[in-house]
Amino acid sequence: MRLLVLGNGFDLALGYPTSYDDFANAELISPVQELDFTCNFWPFKEPDNGPYRDHSLHSHMYNYAIKHTDRDGRIRWVDIEMQLYSYARTKIGSTIDPGLVQEDKESFQKLRRYLNRWISRAFNGEWKNDRECTTIRDFIKAITDNGCSIIWSFNYTNTREELSTFGEYNNPMYPRIYNIHGTCTNSSNPNIIVGIHEDLQIPHEYQFLFKSNYTANHISFLQDLTTANEVIIYGHSIGITDSDYFSPYFGFIKNIRIPDKSKRFTIITKGVNAVEQILSNIREHIKISTLKSQIDFSIIDISKVCEPGIDLDLYTNLLKRLRNG
Repeated sequence: MRLLVLGNGFDLALGYPTSYDDFANAELISPVQELDFTCNFWPFKEPDNGPYRDHSLHSHMYNYAIKHTDRDGRIRWVDIEMQLYSYARTKIGSTIDPGLVQEDKESFQKLRRYLNRWISRAFNGEWKNDRECTTIRDFIKAITDNGCSIIWSFNYTNTREELSTFGEYNNPMYPRIYNIHGTCTNSSNPNIIVGIHEDLQIPHEYQFLFKSNYTANHISFLQDLTTANEVIIYGHSIGITDSDYFSPYFGFIKNIRIPDKSKRFTIITKGVNAVEQILSNIREHIKISTLKSQIDFSIIDISKVCEPGIDLDLYTNLLKRLRNG
């Protein structure tokens, strides 16, 4: 069985502006009824003027954005889930006011609603970016031609629609597709899952931020990871906020009694910095040397596959395997 895991880098490669940076900097072309204002989607543009303004979630996100705003008024970098985690950690060992918790819950739900609306509109074409080079299309065509059995997507977008649109098949034989964090909708009550991993040091009042509260398919995902002969990850950083999903898989690899090179684990990402960050994230769970000794592991920098080199060779061999089923 071949398993494909999709992260936001996959959507970005298709030209969808669905990163957290895109969301934080988006400006409305027309008013959106579900939003409380008509100028942008980011719900923390203004300071919190309420009774908890010195230590609320709203203030934390607002101050972070201000600190990372450039001269053009653009927020340079934001990882929403990491900032949610960073904020929740500030509550460890502190006295927690129930009123503050209620305000933070409201801020969190507003964030989910606005993010849902942004992703929905971005995916449906109200904002368009240039498409990347043909490598992503080649990859999707290989997938839709019986290249993999199961897809687990961490994105909020419609993976089936993406495969149909970019794979150029009228009636493709779709793999089984699961959106582990839900999908965006036009509803004002979104089902998308945003949050943090389970850190039991977080006070119970803030454990409403745990993604595990809402994810029903955690065990199924792990079962598929461990039973697959080949796992391919496209555009996912394997960062700390999703460690609950991947840590058990790396534990499984550690415990393989006899190294099994018939098991393949391939990561596709873009850029040297991304490669280095992913390797660093993996080392939180397992040494890279141990990983390579246990199974066939490789990481492909997609920005280098248009020129001769190891990345091109790895990518070419991957496409061959996908096309051969």
